[in-house]
Amino acid sequence: MSQSLNPLAPDYRGYKDHMSPDDYKRWCKKMGEVERCKERAACCNEPVVEVVKCEDPCNKSYFDFGWLGMLLLWFIIFTVLFWLIYYSLNPSFVQKEDGSVDPSRVLLASVVSAIVLCLIIWIIKACIEYSC
Repeated sequence: MSQSLNPLAPDYRGYKDHMSPDDYKRWCKKMGEVERCKERAACCNEPVVEVVKCEDPCNKSYFDFGWLGMLLLWFIIFTVLFWLIYYSLNPSFVQKEDGSVDPSRVLLASVVSAIVLCLIIWIIKACIEYSC
């Protein structure tokens, strides 16, 4: 057996006969840690079997309403725009008998105009998508 350079830290290379029971327990604990470390290192060196590709956050909008939500949103926008146009221009079909603006007729005309415009835009969009 080779002599250790430091007498306070002897070299325990598995010689159970030359160690005290406490030293042998410490040596076993150290060797167990070395074995566990080797097992963990072997796990790290294994190749990755399957790579799961993450979704690109730039491709998907978190504010996506879908086609029905977008249709409803544009319907509301067009209704407000037509309301402002009809109320400010005061055409004859939104006037009362005395010539003043009737808000209920303005709202009705705005809703009908918005529905017609949304249908026209939806049909054009469907034709463009069908042709591509």
